Amino acid sequence: MSTNWVKGYNIYDGPSRDRLFDACKYAYEEDQINLDFKVAICYSGHLNDRDRKGLPMCITDMRLFSVGHEDGSGHSFVLEGDCKADLSLDKVVTSLNYQEYDVKAYRHKHFTGDYEGKDDLKYYHFSAYYNSSTRKGYITFR
Repeated sequence: MSTNWVKGYNIYDGPSRDRLFDACKYAYEEDQINLDFKVAICYSGHLNDRDRKGLPMCITDMRLFSVGHEDGSGHSFVLEGDCKADLSLDKVVTSLNYQEYDVKAYRHKHFTGDYEGKDDLKYYHFSAYYNSSTRKGYITFR
């Protein structure tokens, strides 16, 4: 059985523990709870660069179906659900053209009518490890 998992990405900021459980509780409601995960689709510099910034991937319509405790800390979770995301980058992003993509991501996040990438949003199933204390983790899509 093939799962066809897509490459994983770093979560560098995300919601509180309470918001996670509320989102899971209301996943099937018409007015679902919005989860704002900041996932880096790429970085502005080398991985060893302390000043590098993550370019946020556009993730919307996140429905959280499962929240499981990863350890006994009460802050580490394994998450599963569905969302719409833009995983496509039409060219390699470097520190030289990072600002161009940052503007694109900002427009996408706020859904202005002129964002050219909104047709790139596709539905994915996701699985994630997330620590609500550090607000960091790792997410994969399929």
